[in-house]
Amino acid sequence: MIELLKANFIKEMHLILNRKIGMAFTILNSFLLFFALYTLFNNIVETDSNSRAIFIVSYALWYFSLAIITEPGWVILNESTRGTIEQWWLSPYSFWIILFSKIIADNIVNSARTVLLVILILITTNSSVELGLNSLAVLLISLLGMYGIGFVMAGVALVYKRVQDIIPILQYLLLAVISLPPNDSFYAIIMPIYSTTILLKRSIVGNSIFISEYLLFVITSILTFCMGVLFFIICETNVRKRGTLGKG
Repeated sequence: MIELLKANFIKEMHLILNRKIGMAFTILNSFLLFFALYTLFNNIVETDSNSRAIFIVSYALWYFSLAIITEPGWVILNESTRGTIEQWWLSPYSFWIILFSKIIADNIVNSARTVLLVILILITTNSSVELGLNSLAVLLISLLGMYGIGFVMAGVALVYKRVQDIIPILQYLLLAVISLPPNDSFYAIIMPIYSTTILLKRSIVGNSIFISEYLLFVITSILTFCMGVLFFIICETNVRKRGTLGKG
């Protein structure tokens, strides 16, 4: 697993070095979008250090979660397009080890890209964001929920090979969810991305997070992950039975 992860990470880094101009334009495009939204936000709302920090973290969470959620689908779609996904079942490594190694390697790169974007934003806006242990714990736990949704995307990509059609809708849906005001409704709290946003905002402004809230957040994230993986397994089994694994 470690060797495969290392190989996929090195491969991803080579792709980035070969496409460094494209990577720079991707970060620049994301920064310009942030700057436009930030300017609008400052013109509409009276801001202080806390509100600016929350806005920056919300945008970074949107950018990061979009990359995490869509990555499994892109991995499946790219391998299907190349006609190499069938070889995963002939490899000495199991299908799941190959898939997770590719996803993790890609997401390490996505995390680095997010950090670069946040540094650029903080320097430009002359702001600061303090992420304590609570914030880091929330982010780590939220990865389970994000991966769960990501595996649903991967299942769709495996069956329909059209994940790129969903991304424009997904990115605006995520932005809407992250921008929602706090809501104590049970149905709102069990939404992984929404609960991540609320807990992060509370952590940034120094409000405490109760153990019961952490417990509910962990349970919701684990259930979302398990349901996403189960959905992907059903899609994979269905596609293999039909013999359409590498076909559109």
